[in-house]
Amino acid sequence: MAYAKTIMGAGTPAGQALAISGGGTTGIVGAGTTFSDAYQLGPLSAHIATGGAGSSGLKLYIAAAGDSTTILNVSGQTLLVYPPTTMQIDAQATTSGSFSMATGTKARFLCATQYRWIAILSA
Repeated sequence: MAYAKTIMGAGTPAGQALAISGGGTTGIVGAGTTFSDAYQLGPLSAHIATGGAGSSGLKLYIAAAGDSTTILNVSGQTLLVYPPTTMQIDAQATTSGSFSMATGTKARFLCATQYRWIAILSA
């Protein structure tokens, strides 16, 4: 993926360059206890979770095959990542199956098909 700075250097406006590169956000706080009330992530390339109660959740966005996002969990708690409705992560249950992320870990989520995310977890 290209860097926004490189794209802007080619003459593309900053807002468009950020949209093309994917962008990122920090200060995400896990919420809820199920997929229905988990914190909804936006379609960005990177998210940094800095808070949330133990086993609170984050929900991936509806994506197209080839989309990806990375989550870094520095919240001090284990967070659960849920797929959007009608999708699943790895072999978890569709919609309600969660992917567990211990504090200090990061995971890359790749959208393989319109129904499935693949998770790659770091140590």
